[in-house]
Amino acid sequence: MSFHHDVNKWLLQAQKEHCPYCLKEDDPTGSVTLKLFEYSELCAHPSVCLKGTCYLIAREHYFTFTSSLATLTIPLRANR
Repeated sequence: MSFHHDVNKWLLQAQKEHCPYCLKEDDPTGSVTLKLFEYSELCAHPSVCLKGTCYLIAREHYFTFTSSLATLTIPLRANR
């Protein structure tokens, strides 16, 4: 979900307790994992306007966003 479409929904989903990735919800866009790393995944969507684009997503929720600030939270030990 892009913040360009619905900033309030994006801010809600950026919180760990509402994060679709953390909740292991199905991806409605059908993204594909290109490479699985220890702490992140390199993903891409099969159907996008700008071909060849991809994104890196952390496998743990490190960031919590609020309306005007981003708070970085780093776990003491990575969950594996």
